[in-house]
Amino acid sequence: MSLKNDLNNILFGQKESFAIELGMTKNPQKNKLRFWVKDFKIGSFTKADELDDSVRAYKKFTKNKESFYLQVFDHLTPTRILIYLTDFTLLLSERDEDLKEMEKRQELSLSFGLQFHTDTSFFFLLYKNNEVKFLYKPAKKETAKEYSVHYNAFRDVFEEYIRYCNSNNLLMNPNL
Repeated sequence: MSLKNDLNNILFGQKESFAIELGMTKNPQKNKLRFWVKDFKIGSFTKADELDDSVRAYKKFTKNKESFYLQVFDHLTPTRILIYLTDFTLLLSERDEDLKEMEKRQELSLSFGLQFHTDTSFFFLLYKNNEVKFLYKPAKKETAKEYSVHYNAFRDVFEEYIRYCNSNNLLMNPNL
């Protein structure tokens, strides 16, 4: 595993494949965070937030990774998948089936922290065939992008990041 320390930023992994970049702030409980997949950055490096959300989301994803993909995605573009996942018109319905469908879709939503979601940007992790698929629509962009990385590479980098956070008291909840 590669760990690169650049004064206030620490990089876990390799930007060319998968990396997590951690930006340290004066408050050790709130830090900047972004992912790199195939040299493409995901997340804002201008916002600081607690890192606990990222660890919780990772653990939820890895515990049930097979549930983070739906058959309907097989024939959809990344933008269409994003539209499918964020179609909140179902919430306006009074039909029980629609509300259950919305709940099923919301289960695919993970919160890695404020750095990854704004009013106009969206980020989802999907899992299929031993690959983690990063589905991301940056703010002010019309289309979503999809980047894939092997599950083992994703897991190894994330585990290294979690060990670092734990050993440096960066998590609010040390039991994560």
